[in-house]
Amino acid sequence: MTLDLTGSQTASEFIQDQLDTDPEFRAEWERLALARAVAIAITRYRHDEKLSLRQMAELLGTNHPQVVRLESGDHEPDLRTLRLLAEKLGMSFMVSIQPRGSRTFAPTTAGEGRVFDQVEQANGIRVTVAAAPPQTRSSSIGSVRRRRTTLVETEKTRS
Repeated sequence: MTLDLTGSQTASEFIQDQLDTDPEFRAEWERLALARAVAIAITRYRHDEKLSLRQMAELLGTNHPQVVRLESGDHEPDLRTLRLLAEKLGMSFMVSIQPRGSRTFAPTTAGEGRVFDQVEQANGIRVTVAAAPPQTRSSSIGSVRRRRTTLVETEKTRS
C-alpha cells in the first residue's frame, strides 16, 4: 500500500478508499474494531485526566508498555483487560457481534462522550463496539483515591 500525502484526501476518505479497494486492509480493519474503540476510549480518558503513561499504568496496576500497547489500537484486548479497565477507570464496554440480517440491538450513534465503531464485515457479520467513559471524572490519581476514601468513610458513618 502506498500512502500519497500530497493529495487532498482526508483520513476518513483514505480509510474508506482502502476499505473499498484493499481486501487485506479491510480484513485487518474489521479484526481491530474492538482494539480501536478501546484505544480511543482509554487515550481520551488519560488525556482528560491529564495522566502520563506511567501514571495511567500505576492506576491500572500494570506497566508502561502495556498501556502503550492498549493505546496503539493494534492489539485486541481480552475480556480480562476490559474488566480491569471497567474496574479501575469506571468505564463501560459493550460488544455486539451479530449475523447478517439480524435486528440491531447495539447503539449505532455517538452519545455523550461515547466512542463507537461499527464494522460490517465482508461476510455480512456486523460488529459494534461502544466504550463509555465514567460518569464522574477526577482531575488526578490523588483525587480518585481521596474520593474513594471519602465514600468508604461515608459508608462507615452510616453503619
